[in-house]
Amino acid sequence: MHEAGKKSGILIIDHSLEYREIMKKSLEGLPDLTVMATSPNNHIGSMKALDLKPEVILVDAEVNDLLPDEFTRNIHKKLPDTTVILTVQPNARPEIVERTLRGLESGAFDIVVKPPLGGGDEVIERIKRRLLLKIHGCLTRKYTAFAKNVSGTHKTEKAAVDLKDKILANKSLSAGKGKFRVVAIGISTGGPRALLEMVPHFSVVFPLPVVIVLHLPKMFTGSMANELNAKSGISVVEARDGDMLKAGNVYLAEGGSHLVVKRGDDGKEYLHYDDGPPENGCKPSVDVLFRSLAEVYRGNVLAVLCTGMGEDGTRGLAVLKGYGARAIAQDRETSIVWGMPGSAVQAGLIDEVLPLQKIVDRINELVSGGGI
Repeated sequence: MHEAGKKSGILIIDHSLEYREIMKKSLEGLPDLTVMATSPNNHIGSMKALDLKPEVILVDAEVNDLLPDEFTRNIHKKLPDTTVILTVQPNARPEIVERTLRGLESGAFDIVVKPPLGGGDEVIERIKRRLLLKIHGCLTRKYTAFAKNVSGTHKTEKAAVDLKDKILANKSLSAGKGKFRVVAIGISTGGPRALLEMVPHFSVVFPLPVVIVLHLPKMFTGSMANELNAKSGISVVEARDGDMLKAGNVYLAEGGSHLVVKRGDDGKEYLHYDDGPPENGCKPSVDVLFRSLAEVYRGNVLAVLCTGMGEDGTRGLAVLKGYGARAIAQDRETSIVWGMPGSAVQAGLIDEVLPLQKIVDRINELVSGGGI
């Protein structure tokens, strides 16, 4: 780690010289960051990382000499305090999408979609905004013991839990048993790995529909749904406009559009996409989904907020809570970033704070005996 008061070091790895130069230029002159070096591939990048020990490594998912998952595991093993952020082009091929998801599952912090080349200073500003959002996010909230444990070299240490968390964790939700008609999950940074730990543990005969908003670009959500479906007993699909909500199905929102639930003329509930502006900088937004659920289901919703940067979900959850909905938040210790769940806890909207590994067991317990 760098000494207090010094700039955080960035290492850029990208197979494209033009992208390397654009990213370097976009980060020049910042008071808190410095580009320590660049590299055209991961082998040279690994050697530079071991020598320079940067706080953040930007890794092009298209580099072929060492795939993102292997690179990320190696870096976390040798430099546990270094964060890996993956970069990908907007027209990435399916195999690049798949390898990027593997990198996220192996502990990479997040993804930055690079804007298309061309456009001069405009593209520099666009990539600067995208990079700084992720870089400052990971530097503000460095990896927890849970994230470091991905490499298998760190044992999770018991994190301090504040008094408010302890009080919330002891509250019983048994009064809500059987009242729920849908489960809704909002999740962001660290979400792919977290969902792969959660979704396979849903009961195969789960009695309710589950709707998930994950902050991922559009090119990734279909593959993410397929990956979850392959590893789960419960059916997982990327939500399509017009899908009727059915018990025992998990619907993952497509990136790039807001997902909402509406009641049809037949009295049944359907999923629809809304092309409104981003909320909280997010599209899809958890707030948008939660508000639509409040309109349709009132208080018969079990809402869950998991790891993620920012505050998306808090305002929508306030609407749900006004109708008597129940809410669970992932705890600080097992969250990659305790932004979204932490915001809702601090707002007094959460009934129970749980570690990631216990959330789905608790959901199964709460909805058992209930139905639509």
